[in-house]
Amino acid sequence: MKYIFILLISVLYFGCITPRGYKLSRFSYNSKPHNSYIVGRIPDYGDGRADGCLIMNEMHLYLNRIDKAIVKGSIKNVATNEVISNAVVTVQYNGISAPISMISDSSGSFIISFTSSINKISITSIGYRSFDVIFSGRSILQKP
Repeated sequence: MKYIFILLISVLYFGCITPRGYKLSRFSYNSKPHNSYIVGRIPDYGDGRADGCLIMNEMHLYLNRIDKAIVKGSIKNVATNEVISNAVVTVQYNGISAPISMISDSSGSFIISFTSSINKISITSIGYRSFDVIFSGRSILQKP
């Protein structure tokens, strides 16, 4: 029993240590990094370490403005650059109380059309850490 307990503690301790070179979630707009816009990383265990114990995968959200009212997005794995299909993308518009959700396609892509400024985009996918990107008070994705 004592050895099982020691083994369990060892697995939990060493299994939760984040490996060197761990890459966090990323956000790019028109090919420029804007990682400071990322907030609300879930799960966030609050211990100051990257949260690699339960969820090891991180996402990279790419947005490219096609015209004044359309943005094309894609989601990829930060470490492998593989596309992430079936991710849930939730968009919160300024002045509209109900957010709009969509699913990324088999190539990890989605399209957002907007008639109002975008306050927040949330990204969620099984096996990946979710995060929010906040645009409120920033110049990008604001309706002219």
